[in-house]
Amino acid sequence: MKTRVISAFAVSALATAGLLSAIAPATAAPAKLKCATGYFCAYEHINFTGAVLVQSRAGRGATVDAPNDRTSSGSNNTGNQWVGVNLRLGIGDDVYKWAPYTDASTIGSANDKIDQFDVK
Repeated sequence: MKTRVISAFAVSALATAGLLSAIAPATAAPAKLKCATGYFCAYEHINFTGAVLVQSRAGRGATVDAPNDRTSSGSNNTGNQWVGVNLRLGIGDDVYKWAPYTDASTIGSANDKIDQFDVK
């Protein structure tokens, strides 16, 4: 009698495990990385994923270097405006602006074009 109870329990557990794995997605979506209060963060990929390229508390008037042409999203948790700048031939073009306390999960035509950030 005990053998049947254990066998039935084992079959039930295996069936349940199989059912759960069939329902679960094959790959989980990457988790959004949280940018701390008081910081500006730039991310390598859209939707705040990939490597954190910049995490800075720089103040107004600062210029913050970024890995060239890799920024795809950003989060501004500061009271300052952060401006993504593309440097071409020594001339800086403002390509994207984050107002204070705003997020941008994508940055449109500025994607992979930012070389530095100016804090205003």
